[in-house]
Amino acid sequence: MLPIARRALLEPEHRERKPMDYICDLQVVNGKDRQPPKDWTRIPTNLNEGAGGSFLYFAFKTSDDRSQAITDIRFCQGDKPKPDPGYQLIDTDLNEKTTKHGSAIWAAFTHDPVAGAPLTELDVHAGDMIGYQPELPWFRIDQDLNHNAGGKYVYLLYTTV
Repeated sequence: MLPIARRALLEPEHRERKPMDYICDLQVVNGKDRQPPKDWTRIPTNLNEGAGGSFLYFAFKTSDDRSQAITDIRFCQGDKPKPDPGYQLIDTDLNEKTTKHGSAIWAAFTHDPVAGAPLTELDVHAGDMIGYQPELPWFRIDQDLNHNAGGKYVYLLYTTV
């Protein structure tokens, strides 16, 4: 299913956001029925889709202040890494408790305007096709979040200004 069509599946606050809200914070919510804190939006696609393991979901917070916007998200594999300067590590192995757990995957993000344009939307695609490419205006971060864990191919998608 295309990300644009999937946006209607997200929680109501995601659909009602103003067009120039920026993604300003990112976390991982652990638990199938656990909800993010107030004013956060949980993306309803399990990051371990089809791989067993913990039910993990990205959740984000928005702001209309462009200076608070996340401008880049990176993924690292292996033992818990030290993030690059200016990046904040999310302290959750995205392959936590998966059946094959080949390697840990960690997410890190920055607000540094030199790293890229402000992010305005996030979504997660889980499917059977490696290298899935979304339709514009969506972009894919080139990291299968289920890499070496089995299950669906899972990608973080984003839009920018």
